[in-house]
Amino acid sequence: MERVKLGDVCKKTFNINWKKNIEKTFQYIDLSSVSRKEFRIIDSSEINVNNAPSRAKQVVQSNDVIFATTRPTLKRITIITKEYDAQICSTGFTVLRVNSDMAYFRYIFYILQSVKFIQSMEDMQHGASYPAVSDKDVKNYQIPLPALPKQKAIAQKLDLARSLIELRKESIAKLDDLAKSVFVEMFGDPLENEMGWEVVKLKNITNKIGSGSTPKGGKDSYKDEGLSLIRSLNIHDNTFKYKNLALIDDVQANKLSNVIVEKDDVLLNITGASVCRCTIVPDNVLPARVNQHVAIIRTNETIDAKFLLHLFISGGYKQKLMNIATSGGATREAITKENLELLSLINPPLPLQNKFAQTIQKIEAQKALYEAELIKLEENFEGLLQASFT
Repeated sequence: MERVKLGDVCKKTFNINWKKNIEKTFQYIDLSSVSRKEFRIIDSSEINVNNAPSRAKQVVQSNDVIFATTRPTLKRITIITKEYDAQICSTGFTVLRVNSDMAYFRYIFYILQSVKFIQSMEDMQHGASYPAVSDKDVKNYQIPLPALPKQKAIAQKLDLARSLIELRKESIAKLDDLAKSVFVEMFGDPLENEMGWEVVKLKNITNKIGSGSTPKGGKDSYKDEGLSLIRSLNIHDNTFKYKNLALIDDVQANKLSNVIVEKDDVLLNITGASVCRCTIVPDNVLPARVNQHVAIIRTNETIDAKFLLHLFISGGYKQKLMNIATSGGATREAITKENLELLSLINPPLPLQNKFAQTIQKIEAQKALYEAELIKLEENFEGLLQASFT
């Protein structure tokens, strides 16, 4: 198959002349505007000649493909939609304006996501603090170039695979919304407490509240096998992320014997950007310990763990926790053990909580099926992606 330089299938782009656009405002796309997971623009800011950053130069058009050359392995890649036609993007992106007579823009979009392309960029990146590649590096990359109909067929196949992933994600999100609706229907607003439930302190309905520490040596001390060390990156609301689950040996685990995780423990992130994310420990990661960024909350016989979890992640109560985490005015969000012990929360009759937990268990069983399907769909997409550009 013919291979050509990426730049050979692209047209020339141009920068804005601010002197000729003194009266105009534009939407500005910087590096943080592009979602690394969704490959789309999730935010933009309004700029004009007076407040434009020095990097706000490149004029983009519909169907342009942009790729962030700063930290290229982060894969900030997207296609410019009509909404952003004739707007401005950062010079931290390479703008690829695909010549439609030679290549299909969505075909190029997927090439930029391939392992081979990203590996090539990683090999060429330079700079320790802000590793980057140049526009020239990107445009010199050799791409396979089949006939246009073949390019479109490849892109359409990948579009379909990705659409199946998005549909499954939507199904999972709807189940999460259903769980929240069931909670509100049964218990009302946990802050307003319009149903008049008993109010208790967290310390009076728990057998343990505590966090751990990181083994000496940090990530370099982690093992290839052993006991689980749960970190904040594993904790998401009503979800446990297994990726990058750390493992420690018995010697390290014994030093964390005061933070042994048990079945049905509620895990709450208590520091950093992920503060207040919360879930229940899955059985299949036990035996386990937690590091200093995660608190174990072990309920006693007067409250159901699933009820407590869903209370913590309900909209109003989640915001209450966030307000506590940021109340100190510090640069780093944090919730202390004392903060947790003194938390006030509703405590409806235990049989009603148990009924709620049974309903949630059915919802989560369906969610688990969807999540297993999502993993397979994502694996299928990655396989198609890599096979398409060999």
